Amino acid sequence: RTGRIIVNYLLLSAGLPLVIIKAKERRDTYIKGLERAEEPLRELMHLQTFEVEKASKAMESIKASQLIELFKEALRESLDRILTTMLEAKGYKLSPSEEVAKELGYSASTIRGLVRRGYFIAVKRGKSWWTSPMFDLRRGNIL
Repeated sequence: RTGRIIVNYLLLSAGLPLVIIKAKERRDTYIKGLERAEEPLRELMHLQTFEVEKASKAMESIKASQLIELFKEALRESLDRILTTMLEAKGYKLSPSEEVAKELGYSASTIRGLVRRGYFIAVKRGKSWWTSPMFDLRRGNIL
């Protein structure tokens, strides 16, 4: 919890939105990521202050890639929430991803996969992702 507070403080200080990790959806990944990153830290707790080299190696071996990916995904979702709110305020219409998939000739699962990978600006509402064909970031020139 403290780490998430610090990360959000740093993000806000840099003018970026908060990262919100929804525990229900990502709890297992988050817990496993914390455990993997924590292993080398346990070793640090048992070192003496003069064992600098061992401490340095333990710090280098921290495996935080799962947590980094989780935070990147949460940050992208936060940015998408801000963008979709702004775009809707300007009159752009969002539709459920299933409708956008039909319009673009994709299957519903394909469009959901593209949304999850960050190729569309989208926001989750209830159980559905909402987006627009105009929010396809692969096109290079959106809107």
